[in-house]
Amino acid sequence: MKTPLSFRLLGLSTLFAFVISGCVVVGDSGSGSGSGNPPPSAGTLSIWSSIEGSTHPSECDYVGAVDLEVAVYEGSRLQTIATASCYDFGLALSLPDGDYNADVTLLDGYSAAVSTTLTLDGLRVISGTDLQIDIDFPTSSLLP
Repeated sequence: MKTPLSFRLLGLSTLFAFVISGCVVVGDSGSGSGSGNPPPSAGTLSIWSSIEGSTHPSECDYVGAVDLEVAVYEGSRLQTIATASCYDFGLALSLPDGDYNADVTLLDGYSAAVSTTLTLDGLRVISGTDLQIDIDFPTSSLLP
């Protein structure tokens, strides 16, 4: 007895769906957890700085600054501290979604402050976005 065409097509489509489903690959997102869960949502906080309105590297030399230090707080809890060369005039940090405050200071080669600390309040980091903050260290903020 011959099988009707509709049943053969149904059988082939079922077999095809089964084969396709066997080819699904689940990769790790690189989070290192091994759980297969995606990493927590993160955004970027970018701090761009200048000294007396300039981003010329000679300004760093003039004030004795070697590094730009950014300390990020979530409430009163320290989230992270990052430094970048003063010559870079900025840095970017990947942070989980949340509300933060940051302290930004210019440091000399011995990690001593050469400027007063500028406090940035009310920083809202949102997943997939880059919060860019421009700051300046005017003459009045530079330590003798």
